[in-house]
Amino acid sequence: MTRSWIVGGALRDELLGREVTDIDIAVAGDPEAEARELAAEVRGPVFRLSEAFGAWRVVDRKSGRVYDFAPLQGESVEEDLRSRDFTVNAMARPRDGGELIDPLGGRADIEARTLLLVRLAWSSGGATTGCRTHPACPRSRRGELQLRTKASHQ
Repeated sequence: MTRSWIVGGALRDELLGREVTDIDIAVAGDPEAEARELAAEVRGPVFRLSEAFGAWRVVDRKSGRVYDFAPLQGESVEEDLRSRDFTVNAMARPRDGGELIDPLGGRADIEARTLLLVRLAWSSGGATTGCRTHPACPRSRRGELQLRTKASHQ
């Protein structure tokens, strides 16, 4: 049974043909053991990234990649994905290999060059903000993806 999934921006960037250097990994349970295991494998440092969120970071200096491990947000990977900001960030693939999990159609939105909001607001440090300050919105302004809400996408 899969315990961890590569999620979000790494898969988006891979599908867009970009170099992937930041890899987020969602883990069923406590992510510390998996982070420490990868750190030993790549012979890189591992440290707690966020005590509040239970996140851990591993740095692979040889490849230039950074891995962030965090617990699933919900009871399943699908529930975690449904809580994300944009459909293009709501995809996962088992870390040990396997098919893309894409319950919200993120791959199709990437192919259509559409940035479709899953939620109209996101939370940062306890404050809910609109898209103007969301870190993904510059992609829309640069013309890489066209920003749409669920209503405008139908």
